[in-house]
Amino acid sequence: MKEKPFIDGVSDSVELTDWQKEELDRRSETYRNDPEAGLSWEEVRERIMRGQAHS
Repeated sequence: MKEKPFIDGVSDSVELTDWQKEELDRRSETYRNDPEAGLSWEEVRERIMRGQAHS
């Protein structure tokens, strides 16, 4: 059985373009393939607070 696309969990009241849906699905797939590759919310927040959001 094929896994549901990530976007299926979004409220019907939120309208997304096809491009946005595809991007969300792509990012979800990337996460599923390597969940440790990204940063935690705490790390992201700390970078933002230090002014290093793009580092």
